[in-house]
Amino acid sequence: SFVFFTSNQKRTQNTLSDSMTRKPKNEALTSLLGTLRAVTGSNSQSCSFHASYHNEKGCIQNSDRNHLHAETIQSKGEDHIDQTIGQLNYDGEFESIDSEVLRRLVEPIWNDLATIDAEKMLALRRVDTGARLYEGMNVRPIHEEISPPKHEYPHASCVRYLHIAEKERKYSIGVFVFPPHARMPLHDHPKMCVLSRVLYGDLTKNSLDLENQTVSRQSWLSSIFSSNQNVGWKGGKAPANSKRAYKRETEYLQAPDVTMLFPYKGNLHEFVAGPNGAAVLDVLIPPYDESRDCTFYNIQDDEDHPDACWIIPTGQPEDFHCISGNYRYLCSEEGEME
Repeated sequence: SFVFFTSNQKRTQNTLSDSMTRKPKNEALTSLLGTLRAVTGSNSQSCSFHASYHNEKGCIQNSDRNHLHAETIQSKGEDHIDQTIGQLNYDGEFESIDSEVLRRLVEPIWNDLATIDAEKMLALRRVDTGARLYEGMNVRPIHEEISPPKHEYPHASCVRYLHIAEKERKYSIGVFVFPPHARMPLHDHPKMCVLSRVLYGDLTKNSLDLENQTVSRQSWLSSIFSSNQNVGWKGGKAPANSKRAYKRETEYLQAPDVTMLFPYKGNLHEFVAGPNGAAVLDVLIPPYDESRDCTFYNIQDDEDHPDACWIIPTGQPEDFHCISGNYRYLCSEEGEME
């Protein structure tokens, strides 16, 4: 029941028609969409708000051009990176671009996320005691107002997903709504950049850096690992498709924080919401699709090297579900945003 991260068949659980379009309610959301179109090189006339997912096809590969273009971005530096993401087709070229260069590329998106008026966007109601909106201001969480209600998972962590917009192979925008103490397990974002704005509430984030097999970490640790792929694995050979990763410090996020992850840096993360829940606006560049699926992982510590660990693929945990839904005008049954 993870409609956002898995296959197209699961994505179509939202019953609204693909042909319906919606208009953004506030100027900040309009600005965000315009910035995404510019940074990703999207055709604004062919990109509309919609209420359910497109049927997506695999990414078109042009690896030689992508590799050369990535090298050009790296070598020319900051003066030559304006809107260069729009010239890429997202089939692995992010792996060849330094995270700091990518950070500069998506900085306009970051700035727009910081200006989102969460109170207006979600029609939040102010209360004396509730989820944090910003310092000194609290609001009523919306997890119980999402339709249709989901009562079939009383003992599971059930996060809701409100879809806003998507441009195939370019980006997607949506809101994850966490009930109090809900947990989203450790998962990856293959070859992607993701920017997240906490709209209300607070969360604890645990994240990992994925080992880059093509770019050395320039450390004694990586040289040991490269010479023995099973070093540090308790009991012998590591399970198939296991990867090496490096734990980052636990972060405490609260509205209106903005955070970001990259193809390697912080690429895997898990969230646990606070006592009042949380809502997080996510921008994925590019979106998940048939060739770019999400994988959940368990962690196996490396007893010899506390800096490192193994991440082991696992199925979606039985006690976790992510279900699409509608909320007021944001995902209305009429498919319109006022």
